Amino acid sequence: MKKLITVLLTFVLLLQLSACTGKPQSSDSSQIDEPVIINFTDLYLEEGIRAAMNKSTGDITVSDAEMVTVLDLSNKDWDTMNAKNGGIKDISDLKYFTNLTELHLDLNDIQDFSPLSTLTQLSTLTFNGVRAKDLSPLKSLTNMVTLGFSWSYAPDQGHYGYENIDFMADMKKLEVFEARNAGIKNITVLGELPKLWSVFISDNLITDVSPLAKLDLKEFSLANNPITDYSSITPIREVFPNLWTDFEPDVNIE
Repeated sequence: MKKLITVLLTFVLLLQLSACTGKPQSSDSSQIDEPVIINFTDLYLEEGIRAAMNKSTGDITVSDAEMVTVLDLSNKDWDTMNAKNGGIKDISDLKYFTNLTELHLDLNDIQDFSPLSTLTQLSTLTFNGVRAKDLSPLKSLTNMVTLGFSWSYAPDQGHYGYENIDFMADMKKLEVFEARNAGIKNITVLGELPKLWSVFISDNLITDVSPLAKLDLKEFSLANNPITDYSSITPIREVFPNLWTDFEPDVNIE
């Protein structure tokens, strides 16, 4: 009898030891991280992204978004934009596309650019025909090489463009800048961007072009600005010795 009791006690002790030392069956063991699905807040943004990703159906996850480096979400013309009642209005979900290097938002009715402030890998950005209220969120995009935002000045419609472009001050890698008919008055900041070689700023409100004399331009456009004094950039081939050989200014400089 004593022998039987001893065997039973030993068995119980072994069971207790196994319970203490064995790996617990955690209720979390089956909980693998689920992919985070993006629920787009703007129909036209989602439509454009699906077209760019060649993914017409199915979920788009944050992991999917992080693999995208180029997005063209532009409308091809004003008629297309108007047919979509302005096209894209809310770009908040672009925050998931953190590895974008190139983004085109032309001809959309976007008012708030703050979601772009975190897309710091962008090197190319265009938003021609977009009349955003504030461009200061773009200040953090210091890897910018090509930047374009023409056709944003329409005072008869309450759009006065961007008199001040100081948000570009830290874009020291910028090479190509195009902002036609954008309401720009002051271009002082351009003189502090040493890699700029292409500047197209026609149809603005610029009066002082002297900041351009600090640059090694290969081409530029200044037509239809209220400029009366070009002396700071003449003779142009002395001030800009690396102009394209076939370059001809679109204003009467000399």
